[in-house]
Amino acid sequence: MLGSSSRLLAARSLIRRGCGSRAASMAASPSLQLVPCDAQPQYAFGPWPIGAGEVFARSETAYAFVNLKPLVPGHVLVSPLRAARRLRDLRPEEVCGVMLLAQAVADRLERHYGAAAVTLAVQDGEAAGQTVPHVHVHVLPRRAGDFEPNDAVYGALEEGERGMAGGLERHTANGGGGGSGGGSGAAAAPAERLNLDVERKPRTREEMAAEAFTLRALFYDELQKQ
Repeated sequence: MLGSSSRLLAARSLIRRGCGSRAASMAASPSLQLVPCDAQPQYAFGPWPIGAGEVFARSETAYAFVNLKPLVPGHVLVSPLRAARRLRDLRPEEVCGVMLLAQAVADRLERHYGAAAVTLAVQDGEAAGQTVPHVHVHVLPRRAGDFEPNDAVYGALEEGERGMAGGLERHTANGGGGGSGGGSGAAAAPAERLNLDVERKPRTREEMAAEAFTLRALFYDELQKQ
């Protein structure tokens, strides 16, 4: 049996090894590595295709794309490239990739739209309101007073999610979700109180491509300057 001094030395050795491993792990922590959006012509969002023209940022494991029926200006989605149904189905590198991209999207869009905060939401499973069987993070730039009461945003998200599948089906049937697109778009200034009947009307493929074109510059123009 080890004496007390030997046990103390052994414990210190374990602590040093543990701290060293943690330090090495932190030093090797991943960072966001962008990949060109047109690296592929289409992206899968559950059973529906999302055209590269509607995607504004992507990494090796995740992509960000504009919304057919945004609740607020700049309401976008971030998903893993692989069509995983639930958060628990994601591999560790996919969890990391989705959250790194969502973090970057939230930061850039908050500044771009002159917002004061950001709501990020995941409806993980049908009982939580998920209608598209593919993990996705809602990213919404927020301003004070845009929803009253403030928590009304979650009810609006749930209602919007209910119509997402049908909207995507119609969008695909009308020629959306294919190929690449371009255009120009300007950051919209949301009113103090949002009229959801106006905000939630489905947009055309051209409108979505114009928004994606503008948002893409927030990521790739900065990358080209480095």
